Amino acid sequence: MLVYRKKSIFSFFQFLFIFCTICFYSGAFTDHLIFGQGYGDDLSSLPKIINSLLKFPLYIFACWIIIKNFGLFNFSLLDSKFLLIFVFLCFVNSFFSSSVSDSIFKLFSLFMTFVVAHAFAVILLHDKSTNYLSLTLLLLMFFSVFYIFLLPEYGLMSASDDFEYSGLVGERQGVFKHKNVFGAVSAFSFLYAFYFLDKQDRLRSYLLFMSISCLFLANSATKIFAVIGIIFFVRFVYLIKSVLADKYHKMSIFFSLFFIITFVFISLGLVEELIGLAGRDLTFTGRTVIWAHAMEIAKDSLLTGYGLSSIWGSDLGYIAELPFYIPIHSHNSFIETLLTSGIIGVSLLILYIFACLGRFSDFMLVSKNANFFLAIFSLALIDSFFEFTLFRGNSILFLISMASMFYMRFTAINAKV
Repeated sequence: MLVYRKKSIFSFFQFLFIFCTICFYSGAFTDHLIFGQGYGDDLSSLPKIINSLLKFPLYIFACWIIIKNFGLFNFSLLDSKFLLIFVFLCFVNSFFSSSVSDSIFKLFSLFMTFVVAHAFAVILLHDKSTNYLSLTLLLLMFFSVFYIFLLPEYGLMSASDDFEYSGLVGERQGVFKHKNVFGAVSAFSFLYAFYFLDKQDRLRSYLLFMSISCLFLANSATKIFAVIGIIFFVRFVYLIKSVLADKYHKMSIFFSLFFIITFVFISLGLVEELIGLAGRDLTFTGRTVIWAHAMEIAKDSLLTGYGLSSIWGSDLGYIAELPFYIPIHSHNSFIETLLTSGIIGVSLLILYIFACLGRFSDFMLVSKNANFFLAIFSLALIDSFFEFTLFRGNSILFLISMASMFYMRFTAINAKV
């Protein structure tokens, strides 16, 4: 009886850790319950401080998981060597940035995102944890629909009187602070149900239905097309693998990736035409303007960048074409990394991406869920072209993609044992 209680208590903490990690890293509920109506309302530093403090119990629990499973943590360190080198590079670079304290804080959040991702992967190895993750995502999808239709003052994006750039006001945000996060979590939820859960699992059907509904409610064409493209891409990788045979499985990934990238570049004109016909903004809500401005600034410090806190909080971040909007980042992981840490940082990011793809190629031979990792990593990679996702602290998709990689790594180790 005592053992049963211990297991029950540990199961409760597993669910609590999974639920709180997804919520705190995505801003689910917290921005509404604590800060008000979300978008544009958290202009002061107080919400950032509160959000940071909310994560500390996760940090402590994650560190405890590391102590209990230090052998696995060594593998996580090895898989994340390019990220950790990047953290060290930015630490040195932070002393030359406009705000040393802000740079150090961002580096801390980046490193702790890595730590929590490791703990998240370890937790998922335990029985029933995948059901806990399914239940967490199902609750987020359900309450998002509830907020949108029954509590529109919280479920739809709004802006305070002091926040003049309100082009997204009225868009659906669910329980999250921003529609982009709503779309990202919905896309992740769909891919998780589609690739990871067993087809006989009833939760899978519920989660697929709710995820698809929320994906369209989020009104994010980028995420919808990304999910469709990912499904075809994953199937294409396995098709090429079957043609090339198992011993050439690594080649199948890179060949598929090269083919997809080439296809995208060739069809860019068609994509623009389709976006125009759909009545979408060809600047991706001003992103192309921000990208052009960021690339112009980057030319003056190509090698090492400006540091983590030297652009968007200064005069360099002012964009004449967007006089009422001050970006918080460049809405592109590669451009943002170029700004903050130069060509060296971008090189580390690219090496990290190739290392992840190489690791996936090993998973293909030992894990039936390897396609899930490829799907989630592809989602994070696609999102990186439109948002600051990779190599960013407090990024839900970056955390999930890292946790997926670690989970597959640990699964591979168990398979060999």
